Amino acid sequence: MNALIPQETLYGDAPYEDLRSIIFFLTMLFVISLFETPYAVADTQPYAGQHQRSIKALSKKDIQGYKSGAGLGMAKAAELNHYPGPIHVLEFAAPLKLNKKQTKAIEILYQQMKADAIPLGIEIVALEARLDQLFATKTIQNKELIKFVSIIAEHKGRLRAVHLSVHLKTKPLLTPKQLAHYDQLRGYGIGSSSHENNKHGKHGNH
Repeated sequence: MNALIPQETLYGDAPYEDLRSIIFFLTMLFVISLFETPYAVADTQPYAGQHQRSIKALSKKDIQGYKSGAGLGMAKAAELNHYPGPIHVLEFAAPLKLNKKQTKAIEILYQQMKADAIPLGIEIVALEARLDQLFATKTIQNKELIKFVSIIAEHKGRLRAVHLSVHLKTKPLLTPKQLAHYDQLRGYGIGSSSHENNKHGKHGNH
């Protein structure tokens, strides 16, 4: 500590301003230490609490999303490149001024997507649960591990294709003006607001 304090201070001869500077410096060191500790813990314990999950690799939100056919961010390559998702197009039916023909066609696409996605999602959850159990019981073997990981990856690839393809099919059903307005409403276009983006981002993230 003495190394941080000027020599004259040790003898009681420091001016008042120097003393204030020293107190300020020591206070800042204390405050910084308070902020650094939580971040250090967060960096070294990123999975804290996740060991209590029923399926360690999946959160409750992930499980619910897979089982309900939610996008879970799998269609961002489409959504963020001007290929809108059907669920959000239907949510914005009024501001987009969808006509009856458009609405019906997009509803059909959405229902078909759900019909294709939900069985795949349910299967992914079941496979992840089985893989988790094999590790938990210490009965996993390398050959079995490779098989499970390959099957899960295949299912996830098929599921992502389902979500991306419905965006691909939705875009031609909208006019250029509607597409531009959609991007604005979702927070991707000129004049968009993060408020609107956050407000509607809770419906599956397609």
